[in-house]
Amino acid sequence: MWSTGKHTLNCYASAENRIVDKYYYIAEDVINHMTVVMIGSDALAAVAVQDKIRIIDNKGSMLYQTQLDAHVTCFDIQEAPTKNGFPLLVFGTKSGNIGAIELTIDEAIVLWETDYQFENKSIVTHVKVASLKDGVNNICLTRDDGSIEIYSFTER
Repeated sequence: MWSTGKHTLNCYASAENRIVDKYYYIAEDVINHMTVVMIGSDALAAVAVQDKIRIIDNKGSMLYQTQLDAHVTCFDIQEAPTKNGFPLLVFGTKSGNIGAIELTIDEAIVLWETDYQFENKSIVTHVKVASLKDGVNNICLTRDDGSIEIYSFTER
């Protein structure tokens, strides 16, 4: 069961004295990362599957997905919503790039993405969005070569 304050996603139901699946989602691909995110008033699952970010509703149906240039290895959700009032998802990829997507009610909007392929940056293994200084958004990330990097960013 997922819980985000007053919202609960229940994946099981009791029927005939046994627990059975009620709602589920089968990605048919390897899921690299997942979290629950509030979009509008709904608690939804954000899932990284290969080179896509998918948004899944509480009935197990895919609402939408966005295609990226490389396999997504990890992501984090910014605590504060964007200036439009939606969650901001910051992701890292197998190609070493990072980027940001605004998760609206009916689509994901890619706000920006880096291109570190020319620098041969290694795979992003973890990403965390944090405010290290008032008014400044930061991305802290680790790579599979053991390096830690910190970036500042702004919304468009």
